[in-house]
Amino acid sequence: KLAHPTLALLVFLFSCAPVLAGGGDSKPPALEETPASPPQAVPAGTARETIVANELTGDLLEIHFLDVGQGDGLIIKTPGGKYMMVDVGTRGSRRTTIPYLRKLGVKKMDILLTHSHADHAGSLIYLLGAFEVGTLYSSGHFHGAKFIAKGLKKAEELGVKMVTVKRGDQVEVEEGFVIKVMHPPKYWDLEVEDLNNTSVVTQVSFGEIDFLLTGDAEKKAERSMLKTKLDLRSEFLKIGHHGSKTATTERFLDRVLPLFGVVSCGTNNMFKHPHPETLKKLKVRDIAVLRTDEAGTIVVSTDGKKVTIKVLGKEPKPESFRIRRPGPGRMFIILNQGGFDAC
Repeated sequence: KLAHPTLALLVFLFSCAPVLAGGGDSKPPALEETPASPPQAVPAGTARETIVANELTGDLLEIHFLDVGQGDGLIIKTPGGKYMMVDVGTRGSRRTTIPYLRKLGVKKMDILLTHSHADHAGSLIYLLGAFEVGTLYSSGHFHGAKFIAKGLKKAEELGVKMVTVKRGDQVEVEEGFVIKVMHPPKYWDLEVEDLNNTSVVTQVSFGEIDFLLTGDAEKKAERSMLKTKLDLRSEFLKIGHHGSKTATTERFLDRVLPLFGVVSCGTNNMFKHPHPETLKKLKVRDIAVLRTDEAGTIVVSTDGKKVTIKVLGKEPKPESFRIRRPGPGRMFIILNQGGFDAC
């Protein structure tokens, strides 16, 4: 597999918003850590314009990066129609997340909490009350806040399976569709104050398209992953910790080689996420940035070879989107049909 296969990209611009079910195994099988093949260089001047598809065909994987304000929450819809949430947003974001899920037709789902901070797990108790949840996956590291204690207690009362995952595990969302766990490792004993670095990092793959979902993983977690032989290369990278300067090192970016970086953050948030240093690292690598504070909810669909991206609920910029410069392992996407400038 090439580091980045040819993608066909279509950006749909919507001002309205569209909405998880699934089951999981209580004991995920181990994933063998195999050496990554070196990225194949693309010679300068050989950038290839892709075919812009009007639609995707066959079974699709969808990932909905939800606009939950200053927090994280996303929905995975598998090719077989099962649903999983990775993080559930803030307490307040339930007012938009629950209707969104219902509009998608979700009745049952699994949930994976990357970690237990309120901006990622604040809506847990409400989602448990609104939908049937089969399995709740986590790193097993929790702090003592009341909201998470109440959520875990409710999950136990409802008979939700509680599964701890570590690096090397595979979460089987449906038969033949698994999510790989890249972090934390089995023995990862951090202080409770360092919950960000206990974030469960997963890689979701379908065909030739990969998504690396990082939660709030920061530099310490990135260094841990870089020491392994895991193949982290992914076309889409969910930028760690809302684009904070405490995450997204240059070495990590150069190992993942993403084409797109998705930042989940709130409009004019008090932390000033994403940080200018992070955006600069992405820009010099020609990594297109998709931000929920600018684009609203972002829906990425793929048939395993081609990709479409929809931005929902906010006014996009009028410029065309393009990736400009050759680099190791890079394919190139040019959209000249009035998309928005995501760089």
